Amino acid sequence: MATSGSTYTRKVRASVANATKRPESLVWQTMSILNQLTLYRALGNPGFAINTNFDVANANALSYLNNGVLKTLAATTVFDTGTTKVIAANRWGIALLSLNASGAAVLTWAASDFATEAAAIAALSAVPSANTPLGYVTVLTGAGVTWTAGTDALQGGTGGTPSVTTKYTNGDVDPIITTRELGTP
Repeated sequence: MATSGSTYTRKVRASVANATKRPESLVWQTMSILNQLTLYRALGNPGFAINTNFDVANANALSYLNNGVLKTLAATTVFDTGTTKVIAANRWGIALLSLNASGAAVLTWAASDFATEAAAIAALSAVPSANTPLGYVTVLTGAGVTWTAGTDALQGGTGGTPSVTTKYTNGDVDPIITTRELGTP
């Protein structure tokens, strides 16, 4: 049994006293996640799909929170894939889809590409500061061919060498943030 003067008790008390002061503490991390989830979130399903050949767009209008302020996203807002992302042959790429504080669509590619879709999802880019996460898109290249954003179409599009598979995950990325930050339950 621990007494008030035991080493264990002193460490626990010191840990609790400093929990909200240290960014690496579990309490601090949990508070940061809760803040992100309550101030920045989608309040509907964007219905992401291919936009023409190379970009992503939401089919549905939706409301969302950005820093606690209720805002609306119009349907058919384009999330530009850019022209610099290159995914190696037979690999997965992933991009986070979010809205910045002014409501502009932001597509953030992960820096690497991955052997599996699960590995890509696990490495999903952190949500940029003051952005509301809406979902993500994963892209699989073909055997022996690379895929270049803006040059090669997403699956179902035409132009260049289209991706073999493109998957759109719609809506809030809460489970992704929670799993990435705290581990799979």
